[in-house]
Amino acid sequence: MQNRQQLARESITHPALIDAFDADWFYPWQPEEWPEEDRNHPLVLRALHEGWAEWIESPVDMEAVKQGFAYDLSRDRDGGIVYWHKGSWVRWEYDDAGHRKLLKIPIELAEHPNRPEVVHYGAGDIRCRFVELFLCYTKDSMASDPGELYRFIHWQRKLYLSVFGWVRDFQERRRGKERTIKLRRYSQVYLALSKKNGKSDLGSTLVLTLIRGDGQRKAYVYGCAAGKDQAGVIFNESRDYARASHLADELFVNDSRVDRRIIHHGSGSYYEVISSEAFRHDGYDAQAILFDELHQQRDRRLYVTLRRSGQARLQPLELVMTTYGRTLKCIWGEVHLKAKAILQERRLKTSQFIMIASAEPIPVVVLEPAAAGATLLVVRRLEQPIDVGEVIELGTSDAIASGSSRKTATKVRVTQPAKRFQRFLEVEPIAEDITRYAEGLANKNPLAPERLDHAIRRANPSVDIVTPLERIKNEIIDAEGPQAEAEAKRYNLNIVTGDGELWVSGAAWRACGRTKFRMSSLMNQRCFGGLDISQVNDLTAFWLAFPNWKHGMRFGKVVEPLVRWVGLIWVPSAEIERREEVEEIPYRALAETRYVGEFGPVRICDGDTINYNQVGQEILQLCDYFKVQATAYDPAKSILLVDNILIPGGMKCYPHRQGWSMAAPSQRFANMLKRHQIVHGNHPVLDAAVEGCVLTKPDRNGNSYPAKDKSISRIDPLVAAIMANGWACDPPSDCVSSGAWSGRPGAGIF
Repeated sequence: MQNRQQLARESITHPALIDAFDADWFYPWQPEEWPEEDRNHPLVLRALHEGWAEWIESPVDMEAVKQGFAYDLSRDRDGGIVYWHKGSWVRWEYDDAGHRKLLKIPIELAEHPNRPEVVHYGAGDIRCRFVELFLCYTKDSMASDPGELYRFIHWQRKLYLSVFGWVRDFQERRRGKERTIKLRRYSQVYLALSKKNGKSDLGSTLVLTLIRGDGQRKAYVYGCAAGKDQAGVIFNESRDYARASHLADELFVNDSRVDRRIIHHGSGSYYEVISSEAFRHDGYDAQAILFDELHQQRDRRLYVTLRRSGQARLQPLELVMTTYGRTLKCIWGEVHLKAKAILQERRLKTSQFIMIASAEPIPVVVLEPAAAGATLLVVRRLEQPIDVGEVIELGTSDAIASGSSRKTATKVRVTQPAKRFQRFLEVEPIAEDITRYAEGLANKNPLAPERLDHAIRRANPSVDIVTPLERIKNEIIDAEGPQAEAEAKRYNLNIVTGDGELWVSGAAWRACGRTKFRMSSLMNQRCFGGLDISQVNDLTAFWLAFPNWKHGMRFGKVVEPLVRWVGLIWVPSAEIERREEVEEIPYRALAETRYVGEFGPVRICDGDTINYNQVGQEILQLCDYFKVQATAYDPAKSILLVDNILIPGGMKCYPHRQGWSMAAPSQRFANMLKRHQIVHGNHPVLDAAVEGCVLTKPDRNGNSYPAKDKSISRIDPLVAAIMANGWACDPPSDCVSSGAWSGRPGAGIF
């Protein structure tokens, strides 16, 4: 009897996806697994009818389909599907028994001038065809001999087909004339692979594709990196391809030290290497940007300047190719975390294509409850493959939340290898029931001898094609000393080795956002506040935590504790457009959204700085709706706001030191989050704070807390919420004894 993976493979029709499946790089999202509300959407039904539904891999792709994007397949003169694959046109043929095989179509027949077999070239196929017909290898390597025609590795072909193949019809109007063009879906590509996997080689083919094979006039393509020498890696390879290919007569190479360009005279397009000082010039008009090794950038200026350079283009393309950085506290960390949020289905951004290969641990989240004895778990789409024999602890219990050694979590052992993007796990019969949204970590020990080969393959999709596995393995094993070990893990396994441990699990945070509540239900409810007062031009945050137990009860005695959160943030209006672009948070739109009373979740202060008088008056107005028992604040920046406005306005405020004083409430918050005892309300700025929060290094007792200087996002909302939550569970002594509340009764305007 065929297993689930065999059946899944037989359901795939595109040969490039079959190759990716065999290499653990792809797993199809079956139509029966699609959300019920999407299955009968007319554009989704079109995908099934036209035969490209297998390219819908995630909810992000589903959203793109509903926006009108489609995967553009090649067709023969009878309307059948054909594919450009490994240097030739192919199509499926079926024998009398229904067995299928790929049949090559000779080039001279496929493209005969009088009666061509292929009458429609798919947008992805035509770019792959350009590379594999015109470009030749120029160096001896494991993958090639000089003079051979270029052939894509499975992941390279998948990237090309995805980036260029997803399109929609666009009516372009110029000078009173209209024409229909194929507009690309993707404007950004993020590719994170370990060293020596063929990233630069792929970038070189993209250079020539964009200036010669993309059909664009005056397509200006710029290559950049931390230095011109690094950016020159792609240029040198592109130059050699240009000189050795069948396009040598069409391309002119200027290889001077001052001006390094490859020019295509027929279209006026060119590729140019620019220096790391290019951020000083804003006049670039880029059709495409190739950013190599983003993790080596010293600051964000070059990246921000160049990503804006294609704003006047109809379909610009930004390609970032990088290995992992030492720390997330850099521009690479910002870009990487946003990409992972899309990969983990926490953000629906349909214009960014993401490929990440890493041996780092991945979350496993159970989406459907499983009874004792079950051997199949339905899980959220896996970020990376999981090896057979892997043991995963699953649960939302005290043991997982607090690190207790008590046996209250369920261990499962994987019995069949799981592929990247697979949505189930085959396991040994489980010993006890597993609840919905139970969570655990897989691939926790990548350097264990029995797991090392699999870890190398997870992070190196070109292993044994570009670099032998044994060579990578020996480099990791032979690394001696902390520095060498860290470098071996980062370069060979794509694992962050510096300040980069994210704190909060995305699955646990999302689970605590699924419970909804009405603001009116909190009217006159007892609550506690947390106030994080920023520098004058940064975010200021105020959060309220509403416990569901009666006044005077101790947290440890509550049977089913639950704390609901409500909060506001304040931001200055100066440079708010730049802030929105960098942080990808629509502050102005959020300010217009109804949230609590007359307030949106964001409040904007006119001018360059935070208006503390406005903040204070609006906090007092917010507290009119609720019974605020006490508010915690950082005394370091408190005089203008707390001493002059809040306390005279009737609020009971207590200083709450930062630093190590935050360790205990932070641990309490983490425990409650994993037990689903918090309902955070999905405040968008708080969500962003959680995504990028990094902890300090633990002390000798294992205590740590959120570190503003190491975190990638603005974590002020999270700090305010943690203070409020800590006091909701362990309030100041006089609040316990007196039930103190000095605010005014709510006006009931919800």
